[in-house]
Amino acid sequence: MTAERVMLPNHHRYRVIEGVGDQYTIPCPAHDDDNPSLSVGWGDSRVILKCHAGCDSVDVLAALDLTWKDLEQPRTIVDTYRYEDEDGLLLYEVVRTDPKSFYQQRPDPRHPERRIKNMQGIKPVPYNLPDVAELVAHGRADDVIWIVEGEKDCQAMRAAYGPFTVATCNHGGAGKWTSEHSAHLAGFVGTIRIVADRDLAGYKHAIKVYDSVRDVGVEVELCLPAAGKDAADHVGDHGMDEFIPASVSALTDLKNAAEDVAKNAALTKATSSENTRNSSAPGRVVLRAAADIISRRQKFLWTDRIPLGAITLFAGRGGVGKSSFAIWLAVEAQHGRLDGDLKGERVVVLYVSVEDHWETQMKPRLIAAGADMTRFYQLSIGFTEDAETGERVPNLPEDAPLILDAIQQQTAPVLVILDPITSTIQGDDHKREIVRMVLDPLAKIAGETDAVVVGIMHFNKGAGNASDKLSGSHAYRDAARAVLLFARDDDSGEIVMSQDKGNYSREIEHSLAYELVDTVVELDDGDIGHVARVRIIGETTTTVAQIINRPLGETNEVAEWLADFMRASGGRVAATDGIEAGKQAGFTESQLTRARRKSRPPIQSVKTGMGGGWEWVSEEIDRAEEFRGNTEEVGILNTEAFATSSGEHVIKRRNRRKAEPDGVPS
Repeated sequence: MTAERVMLPNHHRYRVIEGVGDQYTIPCPAHDDDNPSLSVGWGDSRVILKCHAGCDSVDVLAALDLTWKDLEQPRTIVDTYRYEDEDGLLLYEVVRTDPKSFYQQRPDPRHPERRIKNMQGIKPVPYNLPDVAELVAHGRADDVIWIVEGEKDCQAMRAAYGPFTVATCNHGGAGKWTSEHSAHLAGFVGTIRIVADRDLAGYKHAIKVYDSVRDVGVEVELCLPAAGKDAADHVGDHGMDEFIPASVSALTDLKNAAEDVAKNAALTKATSSENTRNSSAPGRVVLRAAADIISRRQKFLWTDRIPLGAITLFAGRGGVGKSSFAIWLAVEAQHGRLDGDLKGERVVVLYVSVEDHWETQMKPRLIAAGADMTRFYQLSIGFTEDAETGERVPNLPEDAPLILDAIQQQTAPVLVILDPITSTIQGDDHKREIVRMVLDPLAKIAGETDAVVVGIMHFNKGAGNASDKLSGSHAYRDAARAVLLFARDDDSGEIVMSQDKGNYSREIEHSLAYELVDTVVELDDGDIGHVARVRIIGETTTTVAQIINRPLGETNEVAEWLADFMRASGGRVAATDGIEAGKQAGFTESQLTRARRKSRPPIQSVKTGMGGGWEWVSEEIDRAEEFRGNTEEVGILNTEAFATSSGEHVIKRRNRRKAEPDGVPS
């Protein structure tokens, strides 16, 4: 690569100071830069800019009077693939360019010789559909239709094996085959042979296509190229009969192995430093004498509760407002109101919300909480696929370096919230190695930047040791330096937050109680909305462990579950099925029996006749709110129900003790 290739146009004074591989360092035009700090590189067909002094790339370009479009490399058309209907009428085209990229275009209905670069109103079809349709209609039992991953493979097979070879694919590459493509193969009397590309995406794609095509009732086989990565590589030196037959289980094994390789590579990348990633030197043991290490005090975002430079987990059952509490925490940190080492400082918040829509849920909650919108960011990952851009939830550990970059771009302390953290994990989070593969890079990032990473997750149902209630692998609790647990106290109507783990903290004797308050907010579209807002009540001696281990008479959890279960079952269910479902939800048979008898109206156990089994029967099940609302039974006054913005039903009750102000408890 030459220096001229990455030099910013019309600014020749920015000479190259240092160059390594595809990266060069020059003075940054966005600040006084006596020590060149702007890295300029070339990757994925685009210019990459990073100022190590902290300047935003947008500011760098503005200083040069440039836009990102000015730095795009010109693309040349390499090939155009026609997608036609059964009669050969052009529906759309896929255009391949250099540098490698693809886009779709369709004929302009008013000017057929012109092209419109979108697929509006066009349904995707298989490539070479006229040949496919002919063979489906008139083929014999010994005929074969090949499904490969791309148009280039189709052309290579026809060029190598003759014009009567029928090979097809979907546009857009791996993962884009649909049931609509398979429908065109229905009725074929020959064999569909799927060639899997030898990579992770290829194995996944082939298995998906296999399952889809089988659904239309045709004979399907899987195979692998005998050489190279794909069908185009295979045809160079091998015949049509030399593809290697493969079973679904064999491809699944290859897919799993490829996933392990990808995860290990991502973990290595995420946990290595920038210098290590750019170095090809072999690993070596590094020893540092303790005398050379400078000790320092552990600091906290929230004293003795949430440490800086570490992972903290929020865990609890649904409906206790964990996300609302995370927003309260973030806003308090934004305004420097938390009692901790950042008190008086303004924290930047990077929030990943998987389950709640930003426009209709998150933004209204932020308004209600009083967030500084200019310092509260939705964190997502931008991507480009088939020349179209989009955003997605971070995939960990693969995207850990991007999260590190987002943190390093900020000039203020950073709080990162992953809600829920389980949705960012690719794989079975009941497996220790999968969870550690995600949390270890996050912990390293937090430690290197002094950022706070909060992960929100769910509780398992039932009683037991509160420390063991986190869903998924116990590795979650092992990797986190602090764990906060949440549960609703049905006696008081309050939600309780207890510290379950604090590696760096002094023991905290009391829990914290809060409630969710219905708040009316004015929305950006001029309408109004109702959302839940956290109101801190104060310290309490009640703990989450006590709440989840109360017998049935002290909690309505079993009654609530039973009411929902009977309603979903239409008011009648076999007793054995009800008991089994209850056990799977974490309850004992005796708990279910007591809840059934105390429900209002009671759920009767009825024998269905001579020789018949027992059934649970209820003509009308009121939700546990009625059970809870019986003031003679549970001693609650002045109840008022409302729905939170996340759809959770919350009960507001008159407090039994004086509440603290809305801010942080004293």
